[in-house]
Amino acid sequence: MAVESLKGGVGKTTITANIGGYLALSGARVLLVDLDPQGNLEDDLGYADNERNDQGESLAKALMFGGKVDGITNIRENLDVWTGGSALHNVTAVLSSKMGSDAKNAKLALAKILAPVVDDYDFIFLDCPPGDGVLQLAALAAARWVLVPTRTGAKDIKGVAKVAERIDQVLDVNRAIDLLGVVLFAVGTASERKDGTVVMKNAERDARADLDAMFGVGEEGGIGREIVFTQSIRHSEAVASQSGRAGLLVHELDERAKQEAKAGIAWWKIRSGELKNKQLTSATAGSVADDLQTIAQEINDRLLEAESTVLEGASA
Repeated sequence: MAVESLKGGVGKTTITANIGGYLALSGARVLLVDLDPQGNLEDDLGYADNERNDQGESLAKALMFGGKVDGITNIRENLDVWTGGSALHNVTAVLSSKMGSDAKNAKLALAKILAPVVDDYDFIFLDCPPGDGVLQLAALAAARWVLVPTRTGAKDIKGVAKVAERIDQVLDVNRAIDLLGVVLFAVGTASERKDGTVVMKNAERDARADLDAMFGVGEEGGIGREIVFTQSIRHSEAVASQSGRAGLLVHELDERAKQEAKAGIAWWKIRSGELKNKQLTSATAGSVADDLQTIAQEINDRLLEAESTVLEGASA
């Protein structure tokens, strides 16, 4: 599954890491592939200083020349990672050059190196870079499903249409690809200001309506199914910051918050100086963790429904 958006800051890495983490926690075997030269997946999963974190060198070599990727196994139980990072910048130049003479094989670079391991996993998530068209095409050419995270702004919603256009560019090598859905990310929870203007809830409602209209949901000739996930992911700057700094998934951060509460660590003890050099874990970690867990369940449900539809079609 490609987690794809042409924009940065819309939650691709957060969703890849945390949904993958939840599915692994449930017992599924999961592989995360970091295709971003920024390599931010290392922050969410806490492997920045792992001696096997090669900043994408093994993945880059495999994409350019073929061969096996030397990833990090069991970064969490049942969870493996092919690390990304600065070495992936080299891939863009090589595959871009190949696009002119051998576009098909350039697009299939990732699919070819995933093929030997695909049966080892129940889920494979591809964390796509926001601005690298060549790596995005390689991810889409390898993916069965596409998950698109977006914020609720009008410009962000327009970006979803551009992902659909990019999907069209790999249909020559991947006819099986399909859009699993769109997830609204960093949704505010404020409902009304003192001047009476309703802001955040209207933003989510309008985004859903715009996306439904874009894909013709409920219309004759439209997509024929719900495209926007029922659950959105609420905004919390504190949770995002603390998760990245600690190298913890959000449900792990929530567990830390619960342990702090159990130990009697409170904000007033920190402010008074009673507990020095201590930062209290955000209490909103639990809410964001619940959102992500619900998204993980909805992904699983949508995949099961899609598989059931395919089986019914085959037996008809």
